[in-house]
Amino acid sequence: MLKLDGLLRPPWRRRRAQERGEVKPGQNPFELDEAIKFGVLFGVVVVVAKAAQVYLGEAGLYLAAGIAGLTDVDAITLAMADLARGDPQNLNVAARAIVIAALANTLVKSGLTAGLGSPELRRLTLPISGMLFVAGAIAAALI
Repeated sequence: MLKLDGLLRPPWRRRRAQERGEVKPGQNPFELDEAIKFGVLFGVVVVVAKAAQVYLGEAGLYLAAGIAGLTDVDAITLAMADLARGDPQNLNVAARAIVIAALANTLVKSGLTAGLGSPELRRLTLPISGMLFVAGAIAAALI
């Protein structure tokens, strides 16, 4: 009897089974210690953003967003969503702060890619990151 292993399967099913990753302790964002770390980070970002707003105005919020974006965008995004919800007049400021945080985060990750990645990875990602940064800067200016 003739074996037609793989010939009758659609092309997307012919691939070999890929290895599955294993989630180690400390890498699952749903673990309690990870949730506590995020909560602390969120609290710090909210306090810093509020202090920056009170003492430095909008520029302080942008500065806080840029600094927070160096490590994480989630906390500043939630803080700015809370700011906009509390006072709808701050909607543009909150949107601009989120874009600034995302731009800072993109710069950091692009730098990591440039420093740690292979030349092929740099050739693929750096031009795209550059275009994203330019588009984000234009968006921040237009908001």
